[in-house]
Amino acid sequence: MGERKRAGQDHPLNYIMGYEQVKKNRSCVDELKYRFVWIPKYRRKVLTEGIKEKLKKIFLQIAEGYDFEIIEQQVMSDHVHLFLSAPPGCSRNL
Repeated sequence: MGERKRAGQDHPLNYIMGYEQVKKNRSCVDELKYRFVWIPKYRRKVLTEGIKEKLKKIFLQIAEGYDFEIIEQQVMSDHVHLFLSAPPGCSRNL
């Protein structure tokens, strides 16, 4: 016998909306994405190459500790962009 499919599993909207990439745990299905932008006071260009690399490492360590996925990360000389995906049930107030 063939493999049974759950109801709605092959619905076209699942593919359009990226249902396969939604994060799940035992009690909920969710997709949390956050965009953060940090800007130094007066937008001064204080983020030098050494600081840029250190920031990237720190962000990766924090992401691993909280089970975040960094989708996009850019550290410019005068600001930082961070776009990440968080697991279901995660609060912004970490």
